[in-house]
Amino acid sequence: MTRRNSAVIVLAIILMVGGFLGVLFIGQFINPAPVQVAVAVLDIPAGTTLTSDMVAIDSVHMDPKVIAGLVLEGELAGYVGGVVVEPIHAYQPVQKAAISVSGNPASANRLALALSDPSLIAMVVPVNVGTAPDAIVEGDYVDLNFGVGSTTAFGGMLSTAPTEAPFAAGFGPVSEPGADIAVEPIVSPTPTAEPLLILPVAKTVVRSAQVMAVIREERATTVQSDPGAEARTVTVKGKVIALVVAIPREAQELLQFAIDNGTVRVALLSAQLADHSTAEGPSLGMTWNDLVALVRMERAAALAAGLPTDVYGPGAYAVEATLNAATQAARPTNPPGTPSPTPSLTLTP
Repeated sequence: MTRRNSAVIVLAIILMVGGFLGVLFIGQFINPAPVQVAVAVLDIPAGTTLTSDMVAIDSVHMDPKVIAGLVLEGELAGYVGGVVVEPIHAYQPVQKAAISVSGNPASANRLALALSDPSLIAMVVPVNVGTAPDAIVEGDYVDLNFGVGSTTAFGGMLSTAPTEAPFAAGFGPVSEPGADIAVEPIVSPTPTAEPLLILPVAKTVVRSAQVMAVIREERATTVQSDPGAEARTVTVKGKVIALVVAIPREAQELLQFAIDNGTVRVALLSAQLADHSTAEGPSLGMTWNDLVALVRMERAAALAAGLPTDVYGPGAYAVEATLNAATQAARPTNPPGTPSPTPSLTLTP
């Protein structure tokens, strides 16, 4: 009888301990361990730069999906110095979506959070395999180049007629006789002849633009892992079709004009180029007029030392014409019937 009672007592104890441990385990499973998150210690209005003394660390019990949107203790250093874009009230956990800082994962749903520099904007640049390298990834830096071909219809419209001495009438407002207020002087422009700007034309419109996102074509395809297994549809990414780039705000009109009226080509910069803050602005551009001028300049420099005996390439014929013109200009007047000397030049096309 005593042994039976002892067995019953031992069994009861085991059941009690097992029940207690089971309740404890289920409680920990349902209520996970507390997480250390950043909590505001005062009201933080929008537009404020976040500092470490504005927040404290507190333990909270929340759903993991909610925790993913909060700034954790180990992540706080990456958000200090960012700009608060939504008001954060005292004793409220700091949400990642309320801070604008570079590298913020919340920018996947709100791209503006990744624009930590207020002077930058994000624009979409359509590209294809012929205008951009395919292996571009988010975080790369690129130059954007604008080109217009020689067959573009509005080529003649690119010519301008600058005003000669536009401020000849003086600076600042002037007062007319009998007038109570000062009026701006009227400047009469003086048309000045200018050669047409001849297409084609090319120009670097933006330098060191950061790639914020890479958009690729998507197509659905059916795959089957094993014979007899149920087929499933997956989305496969293809060629790059557009880039989302961060550019200076003042460059948006120039880039938009380039996208709508020509071809924008992407030049990928080296990953070893660490400092992009000192990038220069738009280039002066390249036109057919510039090409002609460069050829003339280089040809004049090459011929400055005298005409060569052997000339290579198509330019040999231009050198021949130059030599003939110089000979004709220096040739003395010969009596009738006297043959003229012929210059000697070896041409090698």
